[in-house]
Amino acid sequence: MPGCSPHSFVTLTILLVAVSSAADASSNAQLIATPLVASSVGRWHLTGPNSLAGAVEHRPQLSQIHPRPAERPRLLIPMYVSFAALQAMDAHSTMKAIDSGHVELNPLVAPSTRNGAAMAVMKVAVTASVIACTERLWRHNRVAAVVTMIAVNSAYAAIVAHNYRNASH
Repeated sequence: MPGCSPHSFVTLTILLVAVSSAADASSNAQLIATPLVASSVGRWHLTGPNSLAGAVEHRPQLSQIHPRPAERPRLLIPMYVSFAALQAMDAHSTMKAIDSGHVELNPLVAPSTRNGAAMAVMKVAVTASVIACTERLWRHNRVAAVVTMIAVNSAYAAIVAHNYRNASH
């Protein structure tokens, strides 16, 4: 963004993710509760308040219940995009910090800082791995997947801000 410092961009990204996650959490609660409440009210209404014993006889068996396939949380795709952008910014800020005399402290990343192509391959691999793991995670636990991406994006936002601060000194 023209006229926007990396620190402001990182702060804006974190704020956007936090607001979006709060909105997504409230809509997910409504999506989960609405069918359950409607089902219960509909069953009670059809059987009537005076025939609760009949409601027990008409209750579906576990073998009759077919869960709706899970849908990816809407927040994940924008978070994947922001994660990829943060990876690119991390590579850029790391190279700028190294050019200004700093050294990479992460022993897993340090060897790739000597070669731009190696750094790019490593960042693509990290991005793909995190997205693949999160895609598997949301199928079992949607909240954990969103929280994981918030945490990973927040950590990388802090790293990028730190790198750009070091590059400017």
